Amino acid sequence: MPDLQIQESGSGEIPAIIELAWKIWPLWYEPIIGPEQVVFMLDEIYNSENLTSQIQNGQAFYLVSVKGKKVGFFSINPGKESICRLEKLYLLPELKGNGIGKLMLMQAENLAAGSSNKMQLNVNRFNPSLGFYLNQGYKIVSEVDIPFGPFFLNDFVLEKEIQIGQ
Repeated sequence: MPDLQIQESGSGEIPAIIELAWKIWPLWYEPIIGPEQVVFMLDEIYNSENLTSQIQNGQAFYLVSVKGKKVGFFSINPGKESICRLEKLYLLPELKGNGIGKLMLMQAENLAAGSSNKMQLNVNRFNPSLGFYLNQGYKIVSEVDIPFGPFFLNDFVLEKEIQIGQ
């Protein structure tokens, strides 16, 4: 896609990541988990202190821009035993379906492939994005219910073998 840029982001881009999360999450997740859980999770995960800690603990964030406008972000976290975690992959809903998400995922996999041979991620069992990941070669390896404050994250754990340039 022309005019698409993906660049690593540090602490200076935390406000942009927070702004994008607050634009994307309510539209995407409220039908799945409800507005109360969306606000709780945004407050917990997407605040300056928590995002700074995530970066300091090795999570690498990447901002995605189209024609200079920030439209999404993703983050990866090198894990144990050659498994990299895709922690976040979010795109403004109005841009879904045009290949940007696939390019973001491919870039995350290429970045991870330098040190890992598998990519792993969690996705809510009712998230329509599950089909996207399955179409990109991910397989469901387990089902988990993770306590998160007063809520539960009802997820599938997905995994894919990766190679550079896949």
